[in-house]
Amino acid sequence: MKRIELVHAYAAPLDEVIRFFSETDLIEEKYAKLGAHHTQVRELAETDDGFRTRTERQVPAQVPSVLKAVLGASNQIRQQEQWHWLDDDTISCDLVVEIVGVPVTVQGEMRLIAFDDNQRCENHVTISVSASLPLIGGTLREFVAKDIKRLAEAEFKHIQQQIAVSAA
Repeated sequence: MKRIELVHAYAAPLDEVIRFFSETDLIEEKYAKLGAHHTQVRELAETDDGFRTRTERQVPAQVPSVLKAVLGASNQIRQQEQWHWLDDDTISCDLVVEIVGVPVTVQGEMRLIAFDDNQRCENHVTISVSASLPLIGGTLREFVAKDIKRLAEAEFKHIQQQIAVSAA
């Protein structure tokens, strides 16, 4: 299993940042900026303690030759996020990502935490990737983990840019 841990610090209140995970138009725009096509928010629903999202998108992949039999030039991604308010300053997300037809398991957690009277916040991201293929499973796991990290950093930069634009 490969574990990814990231901390993304935003100079914005938690309630501004959470919009990029909870509003259909901002979710679709975010994934489009990250290179995804045919993004659909299949579900966006309030729950007793937060909200739930379910999205699908087509994502281009720059696949190493050893993995071309497993991964195509693009892959269909299905992602589920279950967000829970822990208190006024923290919301936690359990996430599961399915790369359709690819034998990997991707799951993780995000935790958005407000600081300085909600003047800024941090997103603590932990994602685990595992693959169960003999011979190339390790290569597949490493490739998927590296691509997830690249996309997570691009998502962070996109949200930062959008917050800067709205603040101007």
